[in-house]
Amino acid sequence: MKIVFVETPSPWLVRRDMHIPLGPLYLATILKREGHDVRLARPETMGDFRFEGVDIICLSGTSLEFPMNEECALRIKLFYPGIKIFLGGSHATAMYKEINHQHSFFDAICVGEGESVIRNMVKDVEKGELNELYFSNGIHGYEDLDAIPFPDRTLIEGDYGNNIFLQPLFVQFLLRILTHQNICHIISLLTYPQFPVSLFYSFQTPFNN
Repeated sequence: MKIVFVETPSPWLVRRDMHIPLGPLYLATILKREGHDVRLARPETMGDFRFEGVDIICLSGTSLEFPMNEECALRIKLFYPGIKIFLGGSHATAMYKEINHQHSFFDAICVGEGESVIRNMVKDVEKGELNELYFSNGIHGYEDLDAIPFPDRTLIEGDYGNNIFLQPLFVQFLLRILTHQNICHIISLLTYPQFPVSLFYSFQTPFNN
C-alpha cells in the first residue's frame, strides 16, 4: 500500500528543519520493511497537500499541534475521500475518547506507542476491517527490542535535522564550558540522510591542569 506520514504545518515551529520526527520515522521504517511504499511529507502550507494515489495518511502530534491535524484531516477528506487517516501521538493517546466521539474524519486512532500495532492497522485496511481504536502494547509487544529497526533516514525529504545544537562547533563550545575532564570524546550523529555516519571529535578543555 502507499502510505504517507505527514508532519502538518505548525505555527509553533519557527524552524521546522531543526528536528527529525523520530516517532513517525520509526513507524515508516517498520512499514517499509513490510514491503509498503512509504514516505514522510512535510508540506509548508495546507495548500501544498497533494496525495493522489495514496491509500493511508498518518498524522500525529501534541495538543498544540492537534488543530493542524484536524485541518489537515478535513482537507484530505474533502479532496481525497477514499484515503484512510490514522491519528497517533501524545494528544491522541490522552484524549482518544473525545476525539473518537467528536471527529469522524479520523478513520483510526492509535492509543500509545505505534510500533506494536501499526502493521495490524495497515493489514486491517487491506482486509476492509479497520477498527476505530487500536491500543498499543508498548515495548511489551516486542520480546526482543533489537527487532525494532533503526529509523531509515533515506525516507526523509528535505533538509531535516539542521539543528544548531548538533553542530560540531556548538557542541565543542558547550562542552568546553561544562566539563572538567582533560579530554572529551563526543559523538555527533549527522542527521542528513546522505551522511548516516558518526563523527568523533576530541579536544582539550580550558580546565586542564
